[in-house]
Amino acid sequence: MPLNRRHFLKKISLTTVGLPLLSALGEGPSTSPPKRKPNILFIFPDQWRAQAFSYRGDPNVRTPHLDRLAAEGTEFTRAYSNHPVCSPARSMMMTGLYTHQNGFLGNNFYLEQDPRNLGYQLKDAGYQTGYIGKWHLDGPERPGFVPPDRRQGWDDFHGFNRGHWYRLGDPEESRARYFSPSGELVFSETFEPILQTDLAIDFMKRATEPLALMVSYGPPHDPYTPPPSHQRHQPDDLQWRENVPRDLRSEPEATSIACGYYGLCELMDEQIGRLLQHLKDTGEAENTYVVFSSDHGDMLASHGRFQKLLPFEESASVPLIVRGPGIPKGHKESTPVSLLDLPVTLISLAGGKAPARMQGRDLTPAIRGEAITGSPVLLEGFLFDQNREWRSLVRDRYKLVLVAKEGHLVNALYDLQEDPYEMRNLYHDPAHQDLVRELTALRAEIASRTGDPFPKPSTPAPRNPPA
Repeated sequence: MPLNRRHFLKKISLTTVGLPLLSALGEGPSTSPPKRKPNILFIFPDQWRAQAFSYRGDPNVRTPHLDRLAAEGTEFTRAYSNHPVCSPARSMMMTGLYTHQNGFLGNNFYLEQDPRNLGYQLKDAGYQTGYIGKWHLDGPERPGFVPPDRRQGWDDFHGFNRGHWYRLGDPEESRARYFSPSGELVFSETFEPILQTDLAIDFMKRATEPLALMVSYGPPHDPYTPPPSHQRHQPDDLQWRENVPRDLRSEPEATSIACGYYGLCELMDEQIGRLLQHLKDTGEAENTYVVFSSDHGDMLASHGRFQKLLPFEESASVPLIVRGPGIPKGHKESTPVSLLDLPVTLISLAGGKAPARMQGRDLTPAIRGEAITGSPVLLEGFLFDQNREWRSLVRDRYKLVLVAKEGHLVNALYDLQEDPYEMRNLYHDPAHQDLVRELTALRAEIASRTGDPFPKPSTPAPRNPPA
């Protein structure tokens, strides 16, 4: 019905008078949209050592997308995996506990559900949670369907318990696969990390705001078989780290592993670039915390060793980059930190408060460019083998290594500033005995506080879910 003149004048009068009053009360219309919680994208490839980036000076690899990510955010140049192997590192990420506390003495244990764990905490903070890829927290099943009540609060789950399904040339293990949220095993001819990137982008398209997504990639973990498009590396082109023995530098198996590893790193850089481009194309890049790290590194013949589970830098040191709203570009933090700090930090970024039992510290001040004080980082390994079990403590420039039984490893002290390749053991050097005693006592104090029985055995978690 048309308005008469008197009704119209009354309506317009109320409208024009009321606007300033409502605005003054804070209830008027706003010229800007309401502030949304930032998204969280946690990218977690398997076995990517901290040194393997072109921005870190590795001449064997090209990582332009991750180079750019580091330039656009904060990089922690001395980040460590507290237990450098797959399941234990993931268990720490979910619980915020050392593995001598949560019982993940090695791979293939079962993580009991707890509302204090990371996924539940992100849900409680108001996030829609998603998980893509390798889980490795649900016992020994391979690939293994992880039921909804065993996903630690990660709801939209497209993954599997364990395995690396990109062993090219093997008819059984070259086909990518994952379980749908309802339990259907889906096979694909798409190379596994490319498929997982597709699934991650699909989740980001479907999810409501805000989202918290963890993408748990398999590469560059072995098998070191990149697709033909990324088999560009040749043994004669490799440039080895100083601590790689000379006789290994031309050994066919060692060179094949290194070439395959770097090829997978370059393919992974491209896939991560796809995730970052999706954020840019959808206008979400400025409102998303992107966190990039890894569960452990890879020795690649350093000290004559391969793979992980060792306290050396190539095994225990991992990348850690954070980009997002309020984070300065190109900031580098050299204070030692660890994976144990990540669950506390992710919960803080989500606007929540971490449970008191979590052992790590909140790194958000450092991420935003503030100075932080140093804190010792405790590392541990081979908890399932009393002949090889070790502990390590990193404080400032020094790393102490203590072993239950000398042989596989020896007690050691390294000055990482003067000896970054850990080739000079100072443990028995008379000039460093006060430091050895001081760091040994500090390790014992952390053990007392956290219930670490080293060198006695720790209590293991269950191998299988309860019946």
